[in-house]
Amino acid sequence: SPRPGSSSPRGPGCCRTTARSTMNRSNSTLSRAARHFADCDQVMQDMAALDAAEAMVDGCLRVPALAALSPPRARNLLRHFLALHAWPIPPARWLEEALNQLLRARPDAAVRLALAGRELARYRDRVYALEPLPALVGAEWTWHGEPVLALDGLGSLVFTEARGEGLSAACLADAAVAVRAYPGAGRLRPDCRRPRRSVKNLLQESAVPPWRRQRLPALYRGRQLLWLAGIGVDCDYQAGADEPGWLISWRPPGASAS
Repeated sequence: SPRPGSSSPRGPGCCRTTARSTMNRSNSTLSRAARHFADCDQVMQDMAALDAAEAMVDGCLRVPALAALSPPRARNLLRHFLALHAWPIPPARWLEEALNQLLRARPDAAVRLALAGRELARYRDRVYALEPLPALVGAEWTWHGEPVLALDGLGSLVFTEARGEGLSAACLADAAVAVRAYPGAGRLRPDCRRPRRSVKNLLQESAVPPWRRQRLPALYRGRQLLWLAGIGVDCDYQAGADEPGWLISWRPPGASAS
């Protein structure tokens, strides 16, 4: 029996009670921490969505809007932007380097950052998330007068009959008309009031990013370039006043038919 004045020894039941109490406190702490992290994550997502509403246009990020944010907030927005394009979560170092290059590059610099088979690119004051695209080497389609011409990998062309505008119907009547991906060369005169210019110069003036230029559909009669998506019809082949013509519109891949 215990000596007078000494405390009674704690039995196994007391130890189990203490262990359970400690475990309960630990579980409670972990639960609070989990709720805290979940709240922080939600706040970051909400903040990114608000920033994206101001910084995104046509699926791209505006560089000035990105540069106006604090570094943590800019990284959060860039991470959100990639998630919207279904990219995998990037490593922290990659995200930091990407943000640094995107913000410090000259407007005319060719910034391309690879991640998991995709590329993040800057052109002028926009940031683009680029997906891998199939090669189009040698691809050619012949137009036979149908209202919609499907172009594998390039979307489709929609032809609408018109009068006094568009591509002259007469110039298409006596020769085969082919559609090809723009090869990166040639000259065009879409404005009859101005001289003929290189297509490269016209595309730069229209702010078409370099990686999109060789995926623009172009209409040819023989070797003569008649029309280029985003630029228009060459002056020599435009319909005259009251002359039948064709208005041509391009639906890029993924665009709705409306």
